[in-house]
Amino acid sequence: MTLTARSLYPVYFCSLVVPIDEAVVLPSLFDYIRSLGGDAQSYGNIQVAFYVCRIIAMPVVGLLVGRLRSGLLLTILLTVGTLASLLYTFAPILGGVSMVLISRAMLGLASSASVAILSYVAEQVPREEQTKAYSINFALERAGVPLAPALTVLFVHLPVIETSWITLDKYTYAGVMMFILNLALLLNMQLLIEPPLRRHQSGSTPGPREVCRTLGSTGAYFSYVMSFQNNWNSHTIMWTIPILTSRLYPEIGVVGNSLLFASGGITAIIVGCLTPKVFRGWAHRSVLLVTQGSAVFVLLPFALVYGCHAFPGETPLWVLVLLHNAFFIPHMAQMPSNNAIYAQLVGTRGRGIYFSLLEMSKTLARIIAGYLIGLAYTSLGSCPLWSISLGVWAIQFVPFLANWRRLDVERQHAAREAKRKVMEESGNDDEKDDVITSESETSACTTPTQQKSSEATTV
Repeated sequence: MTLTARSLYPVYFCSLVVPIDEAVVLPSLFDYIRSLGGDAQSYGNIQVAFYVCRIIAMPVVGLLVGRLRSGLLLTILLTVGTLASLLYTFAPILGGVSMVLISRAMLGLASSASVAILSYVAEQVPREEQTKAYSINFALERAGVPLAPALTVLFVHLPVIETSWITLDKYTYAGVMMFILNLALLLNMQLLIEPPLRRHQSGSTPGPREVCRTLGSTGAYFSYVMSFQNNWNSHTIMWTIPILTSRLYPEIGVVGNSLLFASGGITAIIVGCLTPKVFRGWAHRSVLLVTQGSAVFVLLPFALVYGCHAFPGETPLWVLVLLHNAFFIPHMAQMPSNNAIYAQLVGTRGRGIYFSLLEMSKTLARIIAGYLIGLAYTSLGSCPLWSISLGVWAIQFVPFLANWRRLDVERQHAAREAKRKVMEESGNDDEKDDVITSESETSACTTPTQQKSSEATTV
């Protein structure tokens, strides 16, 4: 086993924190808050606290990437998550609803580990293996969802234990499981074999002007719009399903919702495993064009049937199940190529900052989508919500197609390899190392015209 491969496994497993939280905590969170004396407003505040802390922590983690070893950074974040799960478990005796809010806010901070994970994969995995690495990472992010039905039933049937210092019931068992998971991941980090920090990582962090110049000159900003759209529509579908089933299919209940989410999670895992094989040899930009374009064949029927109610009469449950699962096919298939293009365009200098911005765009989409869902199913109406979703889907193609030529990262990589071979043939190893390092740090700011000129000079 190579050093890189062995190092990836502990980092991969850190991706389980958020999906396990979604499978273990979220199904019972509202009832837990009500049992402590809270209401719907408290529930909303607690959900907002999670995402606000997540979006605040991401740029901080981005600044620390490259300054701290990935193992140390992930250990700190996992420690925060471990403490958060303890506060969640002991909330009934430590402060009730307010303690749940603090614990969820801390877990939001811990969830920013995704920035460090993506940066580590981009840094350590060879370019030709990155699609596979990202596919594994994103499959693990969905791995907790299929566990939701089994865990929901398990927690309900476990015995209630009450003592003077703790109460274990169907709500607090979720906190105990999160504590065990975070503790196991902390121990797992001890297996991490990490190479030393590279020379460019110790350099200065790019400032706002340089970041904007890099994003503009390379076209990497397209990934923010595309990732925003993917998270907007995926979470709009997921978060409206409990509302739809309670109104249209009340007979399936909470367990039915869990099974529905589980089927989507299984679909996502299968797609994540098959994506590297199905699209082997494809250019990343072509993968994005196919996957993002095909998503409309799910979004449009979903909007017509469940958003605007264009078809009178009762819609069978299997239609909802089919559309829910079908959406995760293009949604999961695009992720590896999206991240691979982005990582190559922004280069290596300040990579943590760039990945924190990417993750922030995803979180922002979830915050706005959650807010609009509340409006849509109370006063605004569901048809405007889904009309906006279709509009967001269409808007993503504006920056994507406008930067189509710049997104040909395979050609850019071939040009760099050709230049490297020329330097190797020259026999000047010192100059070769300096040129390669310089390229990795400044290629993100190279315009297409400059790249063409460079390739002509190399030839």
